[in-house]
Amino acid sequence: MSTEIVPPREAIIDLAFLLEKHIQEVGDINCSGDQVMDLHLLKRELKEQKEQLEHALNRIHLQGIYLVMTKPQKAALRESAVALIATCMHILGVTCLLDPEMEI
Repeated sequence: MSTEIVPPREAIIDLAFLLEKHIQEVGDINCSGDQVMDLHLLKRELKEQKEQLEHALNRIHLQGIYLVMTKPQKAALRESAVALIATCMHILGVTCLLDPEMEI
């Protein structure tokens, strides 16, 4: 008898809505068509997003042995993580790694 894997539906839907909201707010990326330049710009954006996530994480204070986050800290962390994910998705798109017909 095998157990069925059930993904955390609510968390996935929440993340999808956050990602969609971020993409709508930021807008589409400006692709020049030159894969090398686009990748260079996205790598710089990725570095900035990682720094923003690091900044959000540094603002979290530890209380006792448990991590306690305020609502604004949770929101900042969530927004930073979603922006980082969106940048990674753009990099995958520019490098055509998401194209199922592209041979790797």
